[in-house]
Amino acid sequence: MSVEYRSSCVSDMARLSNDQLVALMADVVRHGAGSVRRLFMAVAPLLIAFYEGQVQAERAKVEDLERLVQQALIAVYQGRSSYSPCRPFRAWLLDVARLEMLDYQRDASGISVLRGTSKTTHDHSAKLVTREHEQVIHDAQIASARMALNR
Repeated sequence: MSVEYRSSCVSDMARLSNDQLVALMADVVRHGAGSVRRLFMAVAPLLIAFYEGQVQAERAKVEDLERLVQQALIAVYQGRSSYSPCRPFRAWLLDVARLEMLDYQRDASGISVLRGTSKTTHDHSAKLVTREHEQVIHDAQIASARMALNR
């Protein structure tokens, strides 16, 4: 592998249970913006770990890591009403992340594919989520750095 393994592995972090993640998602569906930040704080480290694995496997570039996480967070926000609490949340989240990874790989290969959302809808959602995302990524990076220092 050409990318050095990072010490921000999720396995040492306190992980929320599936029931807790489902409750966060239900709160987002019911209450909207205020709940989004809590959900993003919970899932950002999982998405970062997933995409770091893609970078290590050389399926993505390290400089695209943050953009991939942001796109996945936008997709989670856009797909919030389609999530079924009967399904394990992490499995659903990883499906979202995989779909975003496929879009990334298609974009990298020059193939343009739309998954049922207009550019206007996507741009609007991106603006709504970007500010929250920037803070979540910043907080996740600080938490990762602190964990690395504690090892």
